[in-house]
Amino acid sequence: MFSIPEIAEGISEAHVFGASSAKVQSVILKKMTELGFQSERKGLFKNMTAAGIRPDHFKPLEGGGILFEVERGKTIANNMDLPDVWKTHICSEAKHLFLMIPRIRVTGNHREQKIFQSVEK
Repeated sequence: MFSIPEIAEGISEAHVFGASSAKVQSVILKKMTELGFQSERKGLFKNMTAAGIRPDHFKPLEGGGILFEVERGKTIANNMDLPDVWKTHICSEAKHLFLMIPRIRVTGNHREQKIFQSVEK
C-alpha cells in the first residue's frame, strides 16, 4: 500500500455527506492513469447480455487484469459491493478486484456507519 498525502487529503475533502463516488474518483484518476488503469473501459463484457457494463477503472495484465471500483454511500444500503464482485467474476479479462470503500460514512442525521467493517464481513 502506498500513501500520497495530496490524494489522501483530496479524498478526505471529497468524502462528505451527499458527495458522489465520481467526486472521489476525480481525486484518484490522475494517479490511476499513471499506474496504467483505464477509466470506464468499454468492451470488457461484450459477450454478455449486459454488454454495456463498465468498471470504474481497469488495468490489463498478462494472465488477468484488475477491476478497480469506487463505492461510497450506497455500499451498504444497496449492496453495491456485490455487483463489483460479480463483475470481476464474469469478466474474462479480469482476475482481481480493487474495491475502494469508506471506512466510515456519516449519514444526514450524523449517524456513523462503519462501511468497511460491514463489507469485510
